Amino acid sequence: MKAADSHQLLGAYLLGGLDAVDQAAFAAHLKQCAACREELAGLEALPVLLDNLPVPDAVSLTLDPRATAAPGTSTAAPLLARLASRRRKIRYRRR
Repeated sequence: MKAADSHQLLGAYLLGGLDAVDQAAFAAHLKQCAACREELAGLEALPVLLDNLPVPDAVSLTLDPRATAAPGTSTAAPLLARLASRRRKIRYRRR
């Protein structure tokens, strides 16, 4: 697995969407890549946020035009960015 490929697997790794081989490869990559470790640490709360996301909001995320991109293009990055933005808004509201 190339390093560039590994970076694209971060979201799937975080959400438990990798098979055993890719999960082991990404775990090995994490030991060597400080950038991925830092990004992963920043997204640790994402699975809990997704579990607590009301169904209508979750559906609206899948209807986002960026999520219906052409085959071969990444749709995870825009969705993760939107979720991270919501996370920041939630944190700000709690202050």
